[in-house]
Amino acid sequence: MKKVQRLLKGGKDDRAVAEVVGAVLIFAIVISLFTTFMLWYVPTTATSNENTYQLNIMSSFTGLESQLHSGTPSVGDGISQNVHLGIAGVPPFSPSQDTEIFYSHGSKEFSSVSSFKINLNYTFLTTNRTANQTITASAYSAGEIGSYGNTQFILPVSYYVQDGILIRDSPQVSSVAGNGPLPVSAGNSSGGVYLSSSTYNITGTDVSTSSVGTSLLTLQYTNITSLKFTKGGQAVINGSEVVINSISLLNFYYNITSASFHKAIFDSFYQHYNNSTSIAAPLGLTSWNFSGLPLDATLSGNTVIIASTGSGIGLNSFQSAFYELRLSNL
Repeated sequence: MKKVQRLLKGGKDDRAVAEVVGAVLIFAIVISLFTTFMLWYVPTTATSNENTYQLNIMSSFTGLESQLHSGTPSVGDGISQNVHLGIAGVPPFSPSQDTEIFYSHGSKEFSSVSSFKINLNYTFLTTNRTANQTITASAYSAGEIGSYGNTQFILPVSYYVQDGILIRDSPQVSSVAGNGPLPVSAGNSSGGVYLSSSTYNITGTDVSTSSVGTSLLTLQYTNITSLKFTKGGQAVINGSEVVINSISLLNFYYNITSASFHKAIFDSFYQHYNNSTSIAAPLGLTSWNFSGLPLDATLSGNTVIIASTGSGIGLNSFQSAFYELRLSNL
């Protein structure tokens, strides 16, 4: 009888052990499932949030660049662009993360100089008399707007605007990534050469904003100097209406010094004007001629130089614009 009692008592112990083992196994399964969920949920959600930020900041800077190159602004006009900041968190495991937009006017990172000399031959509409006039001008630009976000699950990409050029910067490559024109635009039209240039000087006090949300970037045009002449077209010179008979380019020079993005800008000019399918100039190439155009490009240190290749070059049209904007809010 005692032996039976001992066996029965042992059976109760076994059931208790089985319950403990079952609880441990259930706990282990729960932990395993939770860990698997964590390994999927956190990186997947964080990657999605970081991609959303990258798309938003790209859209903000593309919008800014588009506004700089659209329309015919007047002094006093403004540009307003909402800039999306911040990377959403992964609740409840990590909070949202600030990202940054900044403005710097120092010439250490970026500056440009543009100058030209042209000669016009024209006929007065009222007297039918012809005359010549030489026009010389130059302009200096600086002022950089940029962004920064520290992404963990995708490659970080920052955007910058220098002299109206939108630049995309990533650890793999820096490239000109905008839809607007380069500071120098040239080509052949109706058998003749056209040439135009535009420079953007952005002034203000150096400032940066880091947050999660939206920052309103506002700029105001404080000075605009522009001219445009077309062969056979009408213009106003010294208050008189005239018809342009010929345009002669005596000298043209544009240089942009960019501490970080000189190669990207040089490559962009190469892609546009070297009649090449390559997106970058070959390694070691520091000088080349614009295909079919009287201009050449040189990379000297951190400076990209675009210059005319001779004097007395006949043009179909010539256009130059200098814009000065003041940062009023960021």
